[in-house]
Amino acid sequence: MKKIVVIIFLLGIFSLDAMEPEKKSAEQLQSLLTQKLPAELQVDILERILKNPFPQQNIQNFLKNFLNVIISLDPAFFPQEVKKQYLNAFAKQWYLTYEKELKIPELWTKRHFKGQTPEKILDWGFSIAELQKAGKLPQIKVGKLDLKYLKINSLQGLQDIPNIAKISELNLAFNRMNTIPPNAFAGLQNLTDLDLPGNQISTIQENAFKGLNNLQWLNLGGNQISTVLTYIFEGLSNLKTLWITNNKISYLPAKAFGKLNNLKWLKLSQNQINRISINAFVGLQNLTDLDLSENQINRIPINIARRTPINVFAELNNLESLNLSKNQINKIPANAFVGLNKLKLLDLRNNLLSETTEERLRKKFGDRVKFIDLSFKKEIKRNQRKLRCPLPSPPKGGELP
Repeated sequence: MKKIVVIIFLLGIFSLDAMEPEKKSAEQLQSLLTQKLPAELQVDILERILKNPFPQQNIQNFLKNFLNVIISLDPAFFPQEVKKQYLNAFAKQWYLTYEKELKIPELWTKRHFKGQTPEKILDWGFSIAELQKAGKLPQIKVGKLDLKYLKINSLQGLQDIPNIAKISELNLAFNRMNTIPPNAFAGLQNLTDLDLPGNQISTIQENAFKGLNNLQWLNLGGNQISTVLTYIFEGLSNLKTLWITNNKISYLPAKAFGKLNNLKWLKLSQNQINRISINAFVGLQNLTDLDLSENQINRIPINIARRTPINVFAELNNLESLNLSKNQINKIPANAFVGLNKLKLLDLRNNLLSETTEERLRKKFGDRVKFIDLSFKKEIKRNQRKLRCPLPSPPKGGELP
């Protein structure tokens, strides 16, 4: 009976309504947590701290006090995963208030979170809707919206941005997205350029780019993409440039890019590609530039039965530039490049090919191909003499000059 009376007494004293919380600052609310309160009140105060404006002075003391509060919470009611959630919520509000990332000492996290580093604990981000509500979204300028480096982890709210339907360029580079959901860019029918590099994208769901009928430039470099399937690019019939560099792709299946009939520049360098279906590039009849450098390719797929296509590149009738440098190719079959009648630049540097192969290819292509270099040793000598001949970079819009 006495325990019940004590609890009722405490609840009466520390009732948040009785304390007029709207008049208390985040610091004042935080000080309440140093007292021994029931877990329900601790949760309520924590949530109110995160909703109240953060102080503009003595912010390091504010941070220190909050961290002390977190570690003092009763683990019976606040297991480590719950404490992580509060830390991440605090980090989000910290970023919105001070426009800089929260820095937590590594020694502190390792001591109180079983040896984990701050990077593993602070896994937060914002939806576009949250940034819009906080007034942190840049304005649209001349048809361009630049949303890079904003810690965005969700595209929710994109369609609610005023005049979003009128933009032609959208930059979402270097954010924290890991999934592109269906219809993510619905309503952006005027978009021509979309930049998504430097995120953590591993999943692109079906119809993710649906409605982007005018898109010409798509950059997905520097993500975690491991699989390329035809449905990913559904609706991108006017795409001209596709960058998927520096991802985790190991296999290119049949008709991987079959929906991209107007594609001209395809960059797949710095992946882990070691297998390519002989039909991988079917449908890319307008492709002029293909970059497969810095992968793990050890052979060029050919059709032994001499059916169509005779090799993996056979249907690339307009291909002008092919980069296969820095792979593990040790042999080139006689019909490996049959069908590449418009080829002008072939880069085979840093593979495992012999000079005999180089002579045979030079004889085959004659003066039509501008550059062929197969020997790793020869490449070193060329570097020393500064006579390198790298592939040109594509201009924004897709076509080479």
